Amino acid sequence: AGVVRPTDVVLDMYAGIGYYTLPVVKHGGVAFVHACEWNEFAVDALRYNVSQNGVAERVAVHEGDCRVIVPRLGVEFDRVIL
Repeated sequence: AGVVRPTDVVLDMYAGIGYYTLPVVKHGGVAFVHACEWNEFAVDALRYNVSQNGVAERVAVHEGDCRVIVPRLGVEFDRVIL
């Protein structure tokens, strides 16, 4: 988390249940995370974890293929987690 800045917008391309999304937003204090995941069970768990950790206002969960989703977002990212 020491590599990120409070103004960073982060893309987590394969978010799973939030292995990296949650620490980077909670402990790294980044401005926003776009978390992509296509496994419906992992997406459910990710949404639950984001909510339970009180960071829903700083995380957007995108369900589907990140190869399709990311270009449609039209966002410039400061950091990308693969």
